[in-house]
Amino acid sequence: MNLYEMTEDFLPVKAELEDMLANGEITNDAFLDTLSGVRFSVEAKSENVAKYIMNLENISAGMDDAVKRMQARKKALDGRVTALRGYLQAQLGKADIKVIETSDIRISFRKSTSLSIDDEALLDAFKVSKTTTSLDKKSIAQAIKDGETIDGAHLQENQNLVIK
Repeated sequence: MNLYEMTEDFLPVKAELEDMLANGEITNDAFLDTLSGVRFSVEAKSENVAKYIMNLENISAGMDDAVKRMQARKKALDGRVTALRGYLQAQLGKADIKVIETSDIRISFRKSTSLSIDDEALLDAFKVSKTTTSLDKKSIAQAIKDGETIDGAHLQENQNLVIK
């Protein structure tokens, strides 16, 4: 039985037990014993679900660590590729070799153009300004807490599940 079904079953049982207690059909001790037995099942299942959540969080954190390690390794490999490309280009240039062709690979040079900036101060006419606009949510929240009414925003109380 899943937690949803257990919770759905718990509510009518609790209501029925409360009615029986109110009508004197059962004693307070019997009410508490029966209710705690049913509640124990819900609590045990909830504990198992919470442990499963913690396990998934640990797996996710492990994946984050693996991603960081892989990104560091990728960065190192990309750096090595760049260095080897520069090394190959320098050596072929020094030997004045323009093309190498084998059955497996073809190495050649292609002309391209790139811009080099020598002095940014001399290029003011080409400067572009970028503006980013965003809401100051901390100020809005503080203003509402201080009693101001702000159209378009409100404070919302949440219930956040904490598993430790």
